Amino acid sequence: MPKFEVQINRDKRWITQEIHDEELPAIVSAKSMAKGKQVDGVRVINDRLGPDGLHRERVVFEEILGDTPEAPARITPIEDGAYCHSVEEVYGLESRMTLSRLLRKYLERQVLLPSELLYCYSALSRLQDADGQLLPAAVDRMVTLHSRANSELNAKEWKDELYRWVGEIGRRARKSEGEKLLWKVNLGEFRRVLSAVGKCAFIHEEQEALLRHVIARETHKERNYLGKLEVLLACLSDELTEDVLKVLDGFIADTLNVSQVVQEILGTRPNLSNALIGLLDLMEGKGGSDAKDDPDTVKVLRKLFKENKLPSGLTVLMERVTREIGGRQPLARNNPEQEHEAFLILIGRLVRRDGVAGGASVAAALTRRYGLRLEQGGATGWRLSVQGVSNLLKDKARRLHYLFALADCQDDDQHMTAVAEEVVQVIKEAANVDYFVDPRLSITEKLQVISGLQRTLGASTLPEVLRTRVSGRLDDLLSRFLLDNQVVEKLDAPGDSLRVRAVRLVKFCGSGILVEGKALALARSRVLHHLRQPNFVEEFTAGVKEPADREAKVREFHRMLAEAGFNA
Repeated sequence: MPKFEVQINRDKRWITQEIHDEELPAIVSAKSMAKGKQVDGVRVINDRLGPDGLHRERVVFEEILGDTPEAPARITPIEDGAYCHSVEEVYGLESRMTLSRLLRKYLERQVLLPSELLYCYSALSRLQDADGQLLPAAVDRMVTLHSRANSELNAKEWKDELYRWVGEIGRRARKSEGEKLLWKVNLGEFRRVLSAVGKCAFIHEEQEALLRHVIARETHKERNYLGKLEVLLACLSDELTEDVLKVLDGFIADTLNVSQVVQEILGTRPNLSNALIGLLDLMEGKGGSDAKDDPDTVKVLRKLFKENKLPSGLTVLMERVTREIGGRQPLARNNPEQEHEAFLILIGRLVRRDGVAGGASVAAALTRRYGLRLEQGGATGWRLSVQGVSNLLKDKARRLHYLFALADCQDDDQHMTAVAEEVVQVIKEAANVDYFVDPRLSITEKLQVISGLQRTLGASTLPEVLRTRVSGRLDDLLSRFLLDNQVVEKLDAPGDSLRVRAVRLVKFCGSGILVEGKALALARSRVLHHLRQPNFVEEFTAGVKEPADREAKVREFHRMLAEAGFNA
């Protein structure tokens, strides 16, 4: 049963004076205390028990009487941020993440999410009125950042454009608020929300905008970030469409971008390293030994991440992990002797056999973290850091994935040279496939690892000459591996029928386990050898009695050939 606490503010502290079972008596009592003018403020807090056993608070009444106004919030002078080309992009995840950092102090004071600011006109108008300077300062900061990135940008014209976008966002929010059918719906009956939205608009984009407005309006009523997250999670169900799930994922991502929410989800942690591992576990849908004791909110999130239903939430948490790794806070402040071991654990979790989790930004963050232990700075420090992290990765496939990813985050010639030199150092010592992989892996797993390296290399920004040389070397090793292990011969086992062998070979060629190159050409040549036999169709359909069945088998085989990349 919810309780209503009457609190007074005195000497800048809130003190609980009374507790009521109903809201109205609590508000009457608070107003009576305010009339006495012996306090600086009064408020009524609705204290309720959440599904995870934790208490959630919501302010239902507040009146400030003190003469000393709260210091106005200021922007955070961020050094990077999203560059939007249109007002539509302002609503995107990257833009909202930038808003979260730029307006962090104001948003936290108002218990606001960026999406609430964009879809609730009352929230936006309050920002425009805040101290009169907050919004102009935010716009000026973004103009400064964008001008640095684009020297041809006209700062005055761009500032005017950003203000036009703010006006357009406000106009859209006011229009959504005017939909009377949406006034009485709430997120507690999410099906009714979807039904009402469907009646208000016929165009998909307009329906989605109205849905976001309702969600933002209702979460805005929650004066606790974790309460907002609980309300959003309660809306999820198996019958929701992908588009609706995407909308909810965006709002959930906004809540997961709040430090307070992350801290409450993780609970008390001994150090930064342990907290980051906890976040990675959550993002991968894993639970620790005491996972059964986790709050329901954490269990639901873990399940959703495991089912890949929160891509935006995943992006937000990975960005937090990246920033913390690239920062200066010790990983093991409580035990400095464990700093190096904590770093090794993080490398093991982030640099994987199939690539670097988080890509180039994580690779760069790991490199910066390693550089904190070095005396050298600048290009020399960067080169030593690249070598240091690379040498810590004993698994050569993981080592190359790290270097390929790191190349994508640097456009400076000196930095690229350091990465390229390390790639050459790794690849020139490779004598066979087992140099890159654990010899205990299966043949299929080994092929997947090398092909994964080839794909990552092909998409990297390493110099073309180096990419060609490294790719050729990997292809040579892979071809030799196929021959030495008689991979094609085993697929084309003489004891099986021609149909079974041919289908098996074509499926192998079309599985994606090999990329274009010599190795794939070896497998394809065996298929072509069979196809060129003058009596191929007869042997392929041997044992199939009905002419219609034989034709069906041949048609299906030709379809498989086309999908596997064989030319007609």
